[in-house]
Amino acid sequence: MIFVIKKISSYILILIVSMILFIIFDFFFSLKILSFFSKNEYVDSKDAQELERKYRVTNKNFHHGLLKNFSGIGVSGGMKYNICTNSEGFRKSCNKANEDLKDVFDYVFIGDSFTEGIGIDYEKTFVGYFEDHNKNLKILNLGVSGYSSSIYFEKIKYFLEKGIKMKNLIVFPDVSDVYEEGFVFYRDDKLRNIKMHEDNTNRFDTKRGNFALTFINTIQIKLPLTFYFLKNINSYISKKNPQNYLRENYKTSAWTYSLQKKNDFYTDKDKEKILNGINKNLKELENLFTLLKKKNINLIIGVYPWPGQILYDNFDSYYTKIWRNFCENKCKYFVDTFPIFFENRQKIGSKKTIDKFYIKNDVHHNKNGHYLIFKELQRTLISKSDTK
Repeated sequence: MIFVIKKISSYILILIVSMILFIIFDFFFSLKILSFFSKNEYVDSKDAQELERKYRVTNKNFHHGLLKNFSGIGVSGGMKYNICTNSEGFRKSCNKANEDLKDVFDYVFIGDSFTEGIGIDYEKTFVGYFEDHNKNLKILNLGVSGYSSSIYFEKIKYFLEKGIKMKNLIVFPDVSDVYEEGFVFYRDDKLRNIKMHEDNTNRFDTKRGNFALTFINTIQIKLPLTFYFLKNINSYISKKNPQNYLRENYKTSAWTYSLQKKNDFYTDKDKEKILNGINKNLKELENLFTLLKKKNINLIIGVYPWPGQILYDNFDSYYTKIWRNFCENKCKYFVDTFPIFFENRQKIGSKKTIDKFYIKNDVHHNKNGHYLIFKELQRTLISKSDTK
């Protein structure tokens, strides 16, 4: 019996020593190895927060935006990328001078983090590609992470009143916009501004930090191998109630296919909020269309899939139907990128499509995904215009 206890104790000791040595190796060498194989450098989570605070700012007119005339480094998923803004806080190429905002712009884009192009240098975003391939056109990008339809309307209204002139506005309503409008943002009609529900008040407060989130981010950045193993262990344990964005019941994006399948991904209260979010999006875009019509500005709407849509949805998604139907008699063009993504899914499968067109461990598109969206933009906006 004593022999067995000693043997078990020695195994436990070996396990503990091995874990300590693994963590030490992870801390001192993993980042160097990962950085060696990456063109960018990993950034500590605390440093990442400090970098983000430099240019992500609150705004009394449209909730939040980007700092004016900023030139520096952005961070997404611990990886650095270049970010520059013009005199109004619109993201632009770091290699180009500020635009003359007195010009009439051919195309103005607005959307959330996908349109802003987080994690990607501007030149490799779909707006950057579009601008580079159409040098005769004047283009602005008003997209910012965390935006949804309420903010689209308020920001466009604000800059139209300020004197920005445009011929076409391209709105990319994100899959998450329905969730944002249903669960996060609401309009305070008395104060005529955008507010957040109480359980989301810290979401864009750059001066505050969530301890749990900071701790997890620190583990991810400082101990990437340890984080990877713990994440997979957690995924295995929590299979019955997964929350990861690649799982079928991920609340932020599952609504595009789950509401049609009569499954139990959402509680009745959640479903009510989702439907309310859909109606709010439609109402805000209707208000935006009315505003643009008075100014003789064309509305164009574009849609793109998240990884969850690649896995569980189809090219004729409920999400695309909503905006295609809305666009009838309202939009100059409807830019539907779902078919081109799903053509790839059919050829190479869901997993390889996600690996090819999305940032690793992220919902956002990589440069290949941005280029795919650009190709559909170019085909719809430029090629069709040339044939008319």
